[in-house]
Amino acid sequence: MAGFTTDGAPAMVGRKSGLAMLVSGKVSECGGEVVKYHCILHQEQLVAKSIGLVDVMCKVVSIVNKIRSKVLSHHQFKVLLDEMDA
Repeated sequence: MAGFTTDGAPAMVGRKSGLAMLVSGKVSECGGEVVKYHCILHQEQLVAKSIGLVDVMCKVVSIVNKIRSKVLSHHQFKVLLDEMDA
């Protein structure tokens, strides 16, 4: 079994020529199975857009990017999440 995560773009998930279908076809030829996933961040962004929370999502992405850009902050954030069992 193999997993394949995409952002939902047509080039990635197209029914006939999307990358996910091409990978799935090759894995199936070898007797395997592919489980396809839609990226959780992109799912959240789609939900935020549909219920009018785009500005909130932009702030969240900005905060996450800022945390990840600084090694010490990123490490401290990971420790906090571990302590909270999140």
